[in-house]
Order: sequence, then C-alpha cells, then structure tokens
Amino acid sequence: MNIRHSIVIAMVYFLSSSLYASSVSLIGYAIPVSSPVKPASTITGIYSYIGFSPYSIELELDNTASSAAGKNQQNTLLIFTDNRSPYTHWRIGTNQVQPENGSKGGTYFLGVKFDQRDYYYTLNAEISSNFYVGLYTLASGEKLTVYQVSPEITNYFYSAFLPGQIAVTTKGSFQSLSQNLGNGTVQAFGEFSVSNGFGPLYLTAKSFFGSSQYGVYENGYVVYNSADKFQDGYSLAIRYSLTPASSITAGYQVFNFTPDGSTSKSTISRLSIMVGINI
Repeated sequence: MNIRHSIVIAMVYFLSSSLYASSVSLIGYAIPVSSPVKPASTITGIYSYIGFSPYSIELELDNTASSAAGKNQQNTLLIFTDNRSPYTHWRIGTNQVQPENGSKGGTYFLGVKFDQRDYYYTLNAEISSNFYVGLYTLASGEKLTVYQVSPEITNYFYSAFLPGQIAVTTKGSFQSLSQNLGNGTVQAFGEFSVSNGFGPLYLTAKSFFGSSQYGVYENGYVVYNSADKFQDGYSLAIRYSLTPASSITAGYQVFNFTPDGSTSKSTISRLSIMVGINI
C-alpha cells in the first residue's frame, strides 16, 4: 500500500469590510505537499468573496508548483450566488483546471438550496442539489464529458446527550462519463457527515464511500481531473474559536484510491492546521 502524506499549515487572513450592506473577504494560503510516490509540490493561491446583498461572487486562483518538470497546474474558480429569497438560494459557477500536461478543462455547475429551517422547531433541514458538466481534453487528445448530479440533505436537531446543535448531512453523487476509463461509464459515490457545535468548539466527522473518476467534491470547490479511482475514506475536523474574530482548525483526512493503470489501492492521508483572522 502506497501512502501519500501531506501536512497543510495555512495562515489565513480575512479582510472584511461593510459598505452599504456589502462585504469583502480575502484568503491567502500556501500548502506544501509531499509524497513517497509522487513529486513534492506546493499549492499557493488566493480566494476572494464579494457580497453585495442579495448577491455574492466568489473567485479563487491557485497554482500547483511541482518539483518535477511538466507537473505544474493552475486552477480558477468562479461562483455567483443569488440569495434574494430567504428560503431558496441559486448558484452558478465553474472550476477550470489547466495542467502543463494531462487532462485540461473543467466543470460548469448549477445548484439550488432550499432552506427549510424554522427555529421554532427542534428538527429542521436544508435540501440542496448541484448539477455538474465536466468538459475535458485528455492527454491523448480525446474529448471527455462528465455529467454529475449531487443531491444532499442536512438535518439539524438537538440531543439530550450532546450539547449544542447537531447537523447530519447525507449526500449522493451520480456520474455518467462519455467513455470508459477503466471503471465503467456510470459511477456513484457518497458522503455522510455529522457536526456538533457547542461553545467555542465545532466538530465534524465525515465518511466517503463509492468510487469516482473526474469527480467533483465539496460543492464544486474541489475537482479531480484524473482517471485515478477515488474510493472510500474519512475525515475529522475540530474548529476552536479563539475570539469572535479568530479561530483555529485542525483536520485529518484519509482517502483510498486506485491509481490509473494500477490494480492495487493507495492511500492519501492529510493533516491540516488552519488559522483564521477577521479584520
């Protein structure tokens, strides 16, 4: 079993301001990544959020610099969200991937979230779904189209055994690929997570199952432009609010996958530490 380790230590700086019900946030990050089976690399980037009620725009640019020639990559994310309705939120966006070599292209998506939370009740929910269309040009020059739909539901409730509010999220993702890349043209994967916030602490445990190639995760923020078959895994995260304007988050993630062209499983493990500051 091959194990890829990456330790992420990111200092995140938020610049927020209010002007006629508008807000701006900037995040800069640097992520060193090391692996015994792949060249070392560093991901650097900047994320910006611009809110002008009732709309918002998100833009993220990042660069992956590899120690191996021809392995660098750039990503560009753009999302527009319409929040005019207090209970229905629409979003449209794209996440483009431009490696020096490999599959070039990206995904386009449309999403909607129905917020059914009613704070007069102890059980309430959010229901959402995102539809993705991935358009790629493979290293061979062939074209690949990937359709993915990802419905999810989050239930919020209070328990007599745990303090604070509990959130339970279930998500299913279903893919259709225009060609068979070794895992069939129809694929499915899912996520299940439980979060609990109380006082300054917010805890999240998540599990992954199924299998995917060229999958889209985290509501469009993460796109894999690879024929590697991603399978089961889990993640744990703890966020602690130091002050109303700052927090620290520690996380650990394990993902099993089968590299393209291989029949044996490999494992990605990631430890992350993030500090957030609001100004």
